[in-house]
Amino acid sequence: IMRILVSLISFLFTLAGCDPQPGITTMTFSSVDGVKINSTKSRISNGDARFECLKSVTGSCHYLVYVETCAAAKVSAADTACTTRVLERFTLAAGKVKELYDLPIGVRHCVDHEAQPKTPECSKA
Repeated sequence: IMRILVSLISFLFTLAGCDPQPGITTMTFSSVDGVKINSTKSRISNGDARFECLKSVTGSCHYLVYVETCAAAKVSAADTACTTRVLERFTLAAGKVKELYDLPIGVRHCVDHEAQPKTPECSKA
């Protein structure tokens, strides 16, 4: 009966628009000839983030955490009135985790296994 009650409560919260753990989880995988060589996992939720370097052929994952702010009124489609503010750059060894707290709304990140990425397109250095 407890399982039914918990399911019913979860359903009611969902109908009301409540999500107990809102956020975005991103997992990246790359492989060569079917062999997984790089994998990462990140979770950003309510201003907190957790970054995991699961596996890397180079032994490390390079992260860039940033926010991008764009002007409200664009003159044309080519208008690039956006500014990027880097919040954190760090490198994790394979198997390691880093957590960040009190991040602003709209935070983004990039990860690379060879070099520190640069903003705004997360291109390599």
